[in-house]
Amino acid sequence: IKRYNYQNIFYALKNLFRTSRAKKVWKTANSLVSRSVPTPSPVCFLEERKWRLLIKSFFISLKIDQSLSLNALLQEGLSGTSTEAPERKNALIQQTANMVREMHDRGICHGDLKSNNILLEKKAGKEDKPYLADLDSARIKKGVKKEDRLRDLARLNASLLDTKIVSMPDRLRFLKYYLIIGKIREPKVREYWKEIVCKTQKKLKKSGRKFTTCKATIKEKT
Repeated sequence: IKRYNYQNIFYALKNLFRTSRAKKVWKTANSLVSRSVPTPSPVCFLEERKWRLLIKSFFISLKIDQSLSLNALLQEGLSGTSTEAPERKNALIQQTANMVREMHDRGICHGDLKSNNILLEKKAGKEDKPYLADLDSARIKKGVKKEDRLRDLARLNASLLDTKIVSMPDRLRFLKYYLIIGKIREPKVREYWKEIVCKTQKKLKKSGRKFTTCKATIKEKT
């Protein structure tokens, strides 16, 4: 359940003439479902009004049992344990990259794509299944342009800044899967990565942080 509170009289007056945030997210979630993009199933939205002025609103979706955010899974579920197998991490990178690509290919720009907004459903004997959460900034378009794709990818990259288990080769491998390209060393991967690094650095500069790349030897995985 996500709750959106009254902020000020201007906020209330503005919502006399436009859709509440809860209703907007409910419609967006249904758009994702209709496009077969995994997201927690929307149940309903609720609004509380007084003399037509919006006081608060709620968006309700089904809970995904046994789930962790991508960030939590990388920090807690893999790091420092015997389950930190290269094959498992590679499968997780590939699944997430495929989901993000499908989201973009089906006309959805997330707008706040962070590791905390990707949920992984964990079921015994099955691969972790990713879901997109927190759709407040998501937009539905006829087509997602390269610039919008890069903004989403840079935001996700920045959100993994402190995740030590995600190495530079892992980040490039994600991009290889996203672009459906056979090898990391192909020019298109380098082209996208250069632009993602630039946007990541600009984003982090606002908070006084830095994203630096290293010239590590990159080994391909089969």
